[in-house]
Amino acid sequence: MQASTLAQELNIIIHIQFFINTKKMELAPVVIFAYHRVFHFQKTLEALEKNDLANQSMVYIFLDKSDKNIAIKNIINNKKWSFKTLELIEREKNIGLADNIIDGVTKIIQKYKKIIVLEDDLLTSPYFLTYMNDALVFYADNPKIMHISGYTYPLNIAIKEDTFFYNVPSSWGWATWERAWNYFEEDIEKRWKSLSKQQQFHFDIEGSNVYLSQIEMNLNNQRKTWAVRWYLSIFLANGYVLYPKVSLVQNIGFDNSGESKVTVNQYFIPKLAQKIEIKSIPLQQNLKFRKKLNYFYKYGGVSSIFFWRYYYYRYSNFIKKILKK
Repeated sequence: MQASTLAQELNIIIHIQFFINTKKMELAPVVIFAYHRVFHFQKTLEALEKNDLANQSMVYIFLDKSDKNIAIKNIINNKKWSFKTLELIEREKNIGLADNIIDGVTKIIQKYKKIIVLEDDLLTSPYFLTYMNDALVFYADNPKIMHISGYTYPLNIAIKEDTFFYNVPSSWGWATWERAWNYFEEDIEKRWKSLSKQQQFHFDIEGSNVYLSQIEMNLNNQRKTWAVRWYLSIFLANGYVLYPKVSLVQNIGFDNSGESKVTVNQYFIPKLAQKIEIKSIPLQQNLKFRKKLNYFYKYGGVSSIFFWRYYYYRYSNFIKKILKK
């Protein structure tokens, strides 16, 4: 038997076993973390309900305390949602997004051993839950895979397969397992300082200053965020993150209504992905994606207009002073 034929048959066997396991295993619970954005929350829930596996999925909503709690609860209670179950966990006081997510993920993942996570400003493709559950089953026993991302940056990169690996997680629609979340460390000061300057530079995507600034804000108690802590945990464990070639998630929160208070559109996805095939791919980081993302972070986008706009705003005052002389 030729090697290529044997490889094809083995690949077929793997896919058949994967299909059987997917049918046998219960779907991962979906957790939505909400605060005070009533409109965004409703859109998030409506998009999730349109997913192929919505009526088979358990949904938990962790609602942080705000003056919009009644409006959020009305959305939940005034309609018969088609999820398998829908449960609200309401915080007695405002604890902030980071603590809400860390506590909620830990509680749910201890019970179900896996989890799918959304925040209240994320629109999902109808195939989002299928992709997440397929990936959670396929990579369940691979300790190197620690995070499944649903969002992919619009970087216009030619990628052959439907998925690829990277080592930085996206927090806009994601999934993980208890075995991976056990590596999560909330106290980052000692772990960050244990890294060499070269490692810190690599962590910051070769000087993009996106993650370094987040680390510094957390260390200086200016802000408390959870995602950079999770990234550092994955980084120190030499873990990998699975990404879809085309995003299955759209972030609609860049309207200055959220906790981050930002208004940008370079993250916009023109069209969300349809079905994503989960299959064996080489366990290696996509370096083209990394290089393009560094450019994206530095200049705010991937087209040349972002490059020139960046330098225009950076040096415009300096140029104006020279011209006045």
